Amino acid sequence: MVVLIVAYTVNPAFKQFHENIKLNKSDSEIARSSRDNLFRNIDNFPKEDDMFPLLYRECHNKFGSFSRKTKISPLDDIDLLVCLNARGSKYSEHSVDNVDITVPEGVDSLQELSEGNILNSRKVIEKFKHNLKDLAHYKNAEINRRQEAITLSLQSYDWTFDIVPCFITAPTDNGRTYYLIPNREGSWKFTDPRIDQKRVTRINQENEGNILKIIRMFKHLAREYGLFKDNSYLLEVLILDYYEQYPFGGSFSADICKVLLHIKQSVQFSVKDPQDIRTNINKLGADEIEKIRSTLNDCFNLMLKAIEYESNGDNEAAINKWREIFGSKFPKYG
Repeated sequence: MVVLIVAYTVNPAFKQFHENIKLNKSDSEIARSSRDNLFRNIDNFPKEDDMFPLLYRECHNKFGSFSRKTKISPLDDIDLLVCLNARGSKYSEHSVDNVDITVPEGVDSLQELSEGNILNSRKVIEKFKHNLKDLAHYKNAEINRRQEAITLSLQSYDWTFDIVPCFITAPTDNGRTYYLIPNREGSWKFTDPRIDQKRVTRINQENEGNILKIIRMFKHLAREYGLFKDNSYLLEVLILDYYEQYPFGGSFSADICKVLLHIKQSVQFSVKDPQDIRTNINKLGADEIEKIRSTLNDCFNLMLKAIEYESNGDNEAAINKWREIFGSKFPKYG
């Protein structure tokens, strides 16, 4: 496919910019096929290893930004929740981020990974790592730096898989279920990525498919300036929070300015968890918040100039100013 690198008016320039940063169809198809093949390989582990815990295939989950379709090019990682069969285990909650799982007697594959009948998430991760490293067509399996997943590298492609072992809870009194995933301390914590998937899909559909484009554009902006490095999820949440209140206005340039101001304002405060599990998902430090606010303020001033040029009919100056903000992936004026 030939990618145009020039434009004559602003809104088409944004549409071309989005084409330049989104994952291409071929990479996405290959990645989905590779992900599904990995699931099939993992599903065979209990057949090949008598001491590998039984799996609960029906509750495996394809989560993360690749699944939510908010990734931008180049593809770097794909997240998988691999669900285990609890086999009668019970959980007790100290907090949403500190949950014990008690394993019943006689469940040897889980008892082996336990300490005094309490299932150790670090041992579960190590078990996954041990079995994953022997798979063909993969380079290596390493526990990620957050100690919550195994990062599996491929021989043929540049992206990696982050594989998170998990359990699913029985329904609560209100009928809701949760996933339990490793925390970094050897215990477990609550999450529910299904909520995020439904939310982004709903808001995007309500706005004629434009919100995924806006999210990808802001992810590119964050990458250009080194913002939200370890918390692109928070960036997504802030953008979706804006569109829970206001519809897409039809102009990418105007909406980007409005969303940027919302992010700049909101990032300094608590941010409500859309999964309704935690009271605040904003764990950014003061220095990082100040960097984000300062950088976005500088970008906003440039955006005001771009909008002024556009309103005066000077599309060349407007497009070039947007290119100054977003970098070389933004098209040149033709």
